Amino acid sequence: MFGKRLPDETVEVTSTDKGLDVTYNGQLHSIALTFTGNDRYITIRGFQELIRDKYEIRLFDFTEAAVGGTGCPVSGAE
Repeated sequence: MFGKRLPDETVEVTSTDKGLDVTYNGQLHSIALTFTGNDRYITIRGFQELIRDKYEIRLFDFTEAAVGGTGCPVSGAE
């Protein structure tokens, strides 16, 4: 998914028995996973470490609870 968002970069991912092998611009990096529900966040943080010199990953929560039931993100305290 991340590789599709970075058209000027080369990203390949292979699953292993320990997690993920990520080849980013020709360099191999391993991201160890726990094979639990936390792996989503481990993957995001691991990939952010690889791209940190050029990019920053930002995640947004647009669930009803996060936006106060209005359908729009809430900024500041209400």
